[in-house]
Amino acid sequence: MNRSGFWSSETLSERLPTLISDFDTNRIKHGAYELALGAEAFVSGESKRLIPEDGEVVIPQGQFGLLLTEETVSVPDDAIAFISMKSANKYRGLINISGFHVDPGWKGKLIFSVFNAGVQELHLSRKKPLFMIWYAYLDARTKDLYSGEHQGQSRIPDSMITNIAAKHPSPTSLQKEINDAKQELRTEIGDLRKDVAHNRAVTLVFASLAGAAAIALLVNVLRLATTSSPPVQITIPGNPTAIPSVTYSPVVPPSTTNAPISVPSLSASISPSPAANLTPVSTTPHRP
Repeated sequence: MNRSGFWSSETLSERLPTLISDFDTNRIKHGAYELALGAEAFVSGESKRLIPEDGEVVIPQGQFGLLLTEETVSVPDDAIAFISMKSANKYRGLINISGFHVDPGWKGKLIFSVFNAGVQELHLSRKKPLFMIWYAYLDARTKDLYSGEHQGQSRIPDSMITNIAAKHPSPTSLQKEINDAKQELRTEIGDLRKDVAHNRAVTLVFASLAGAAAIALLVNVLRLATTSSPPVQITIPGNPTAIPSVTYSPVVPPSTTNAPISVPSLSASISPSPAANLTPVSTTPHRP
């Protein structure tokens, strides 16, 4: 029996029933065994979730995920295991950023730390083959077996969640935010242009009204300055030669309801009588 190199599909078929829970020979492909997505997952920026039998987990663009395997895996003391993602999801941008090997002596569910570097969100279904594991012989059995804190794990520990808990920015999400900001800015500029056009129209209306009012005021002033009635002759009874003639010239305001009231002016011309028209009177003094 050759005890060097990776296990063949035949060796996997022979030994894995005691090393992998829920073993299925149909999952052996080209010297590797396909592991499925289990009942628990965590995505950065969200809460840890349980995945029902027919459920799924969605990993958005640029976000990290922790994915638990459906199977419990054991590695014997004469072997070491290597893990990876199936190529179908690699092509969609899902990258395995966790460790790439499983220590001799390990027993428990595996946790894959992944990152979605693609251009779309990824939907991963429960119990769908997602990971791959290869076994390789050591040159001898070893006593240096894994005995760390994750031995026998069946859930995603909180310590792993803490490291990737926050939602992470990605080039795609940043580009989306930039595009959204551009669209919002275009909308605001359009609204501002509409406001400017409206204010300009209102200003033109008020300017037109003010111009019309100024013209009307100017017309009233000119009309007031040029319009008058003929002089009125006033004759006082008596000797016309001894009384001067008086001319009264009122200023008639225009017939406008709101026209200002003008105080009439009074002009008089006095023409003294000629001395030739005066007849001297002779009187005889009376003597007592």
